Amino acid sequence: MAESKHLIVGNTNQDINRLIAAEHSQARGFTTHYNQSEEMFLQFDTSLRIPSLPIHHDVRNPDPSREYTKGIISVIEGVMESLPGLLNGLKYYFDPGDVHRPTFYQLYKIGDDSYVYQLKFDLTFHPSHHRVIKSGSNDYAPEFETNKLVVEADVIPLTRIDKMNGFPALYIEQSISETWIGETGRGYFVQGIWLDRELTKFFSRLFMEEGKKIYPYYPVTCKYQAICQSLNVFTSQARRVRLSAHHNIRKFLLKYLNSIESALRHNEFSENLEAYRMIREKVPEKLRDIWKNTRVEIYLNENDMREYLIEDELF
Repeated sequence: MAESKHLIVGNTNQDINRLIAAEHSQARGFTTHYNQSEEMFLQFDTSLRIPSLPIHHDVRNPDPSREYTKGIISVIEGVMESLPGLLNGLKYYFDPGDVHRPTFYQLYKIGDDSYVYQLKFDLTFHPSHHRVIKSGSNDYAPEFETNKLVVEADVIPLTRIDKMNGFPALYIEQSISETWIGETGRGYFVQGIWLDRELTKFFSRLFMEEGKKIYPYYPVTCKYQAICQSLNVFTSQARRVRLSAHHNIRKFLLKYLNSIESALRHNEFSENLEAYRMIREKVPEKLRDIWKNTRVEIYLNENDMREYLIEDELF
C-alpha cells in the first residue's frame, strides 16, 4: 500500500485560527447544491463579498502576502456571518499552490486509524454564481458578491503525520493503485482514461438503495488514490457521525479493492457487473442505511440552468 502522496499543512495564521475558534454556532442557514458542472456549492440568504485577491504567488514561497491575508480574513469574517458554524472546530492553512482555494482542516482518530477532514472554498469567479463589483486585471482577480459558495468537503484517510520543511505533512493512505489506464482519441483530441469516476460510482452505489437517484452526489469517492468521503452535511456532530460510518465503509472496501479495480479496468460501472452484485450482497445492513434519507431534487435556477438540491435528514 503506497503512502507517497501527502498534504502539507502549510503556513497557518493564528489571528485567523483565533477568529474561527470564537465560533460556537452549529452550521445552519444554508442549503447544499450542485451545479451543471458537478461542483458542490452552499446557498444562503445573505450576500457574501469576495475582495479582489492577488492572482500570482510563487509556489516556492510558503508565506502569503499581507494583502492576501487581509483579504482572506475578510472572506472568513463574511463566511462566519453568512454561513454560521461552517468553520466550527477547524483550523486554517495557506497552500501556496492553491491560493484561491483557502483550506481548513480538522484531524480525527478512530482506534489506530487517522483521518483529516478538509474543507476548501473556491474563490475563483463563476459567472453563473457571482456578480462583479470591480473588474479584475492581469494581477488581481475581480471583486464580486454572491450567495453561492463553491466548496469541497472531504474526509481523507491517513497513514501517518510527519514533518516536512517545518510543516506538518499528512500522508494519505493510497490504497488504490494507479487509476490512469490509457488514452482515447487522436492528435489534439487525445484524452486520458481514468478510473476515478467509475470507482466513485462503484463505491457509492454499494451503500445505497437499489435504483436510488443520487446523481451528481456520490458520497464515497476515489480521490488522491484513496477511499474518501465527500460530505454534504457540515455540523461538527454530523462530521463525526459520517466519519464513523466512513471508517467502517473503508474497512469493508479494502477487502474487495482488487476485485473492484479488476472489474473496472475492462468495463464501465454498471449495477449488473458480476463483481458489484457479489460484493453488494456482503455489505452489512448497517452500512446500507447511511444515506437512506438523502434526496436529490433537480430544478432550474434563475438562468434556466440545471442545478441539484441535496437534502439529508441525518438526525
